Amino acid sequence: MEVFRQDENGNKKVIAVLGKQEVFGEMTLLEGGTRCANIIPLEDCELSVLSFQSFKDIPDTNPGVIALRKIMEQRKKSDALLA
Repeated sequence: MEVFRQDENGNKKVIAVLGKQEVFGEMTLLEGGTRCANIIPLEDCELSVLSFQSFKDIPDTNPGVIALRKIMEQRKKSDALLA
């Protein structure tokens, strides 16, 4: 999966390329708001979807939620370096 943003002129900037078993959409899932990037598949893939409705019922102490928060923090740090 290619993660990218477009500037006001429509120019595409690739932020990351994700591989097998990586996640995306965690920032919106954890913090709400609107998406901050676009995703396009680079090859055939299978996805799992976790709706916000299902996610909000999972306790913050769940290992999966903790892992998502770590991923989000790492990506925020990387984003700050690229800005």
